[in-house]
Amino acid sequence: MGVKKIGRYIVDFINFEKKLIIEVEGGQHSIYRKRDIIRDKYLKKEGYRVLRFWDNEVLNNIEGVLEVIMQNLLSSPQPSPLKGEGKRNNQPNLAEPLLCKGGEDEGYSGSGSSV
Repeated sequence: MGVKKIGRYIVDFINFEKKLIIEVEGGQHSIYRKRDIIRDKYLKKEGYRVLRFWDNEVLNNIEGVLEVIMQNLLSSPQPSPLKGEGKRNNQPNLAEPLLCKGGEDEGYSGSGSSV
């Protein structure tokens, strides 16, 4: 656990096997929407999908948030064994699906909405 960087960006939570990034954002961060778009384009180019949740969604509807995350973990594209990616059974490691960020990205704050 700790700070996880993808290129120059620090992410809140990431599952490397499923190439899924989860961002939890406060309402005060909505002014950074243009930065989010640029950041998301870069992350998508690197093969990642980004789910964004408002912090109040996580606090008030954790079951719904977890359901969206689980659906995305189970439906994400499987790694290619021909390229040496993934594990033999290609199942998500639900015991340790996400790694936690330990700091803030310089000048970045998210805008938040469920994807």
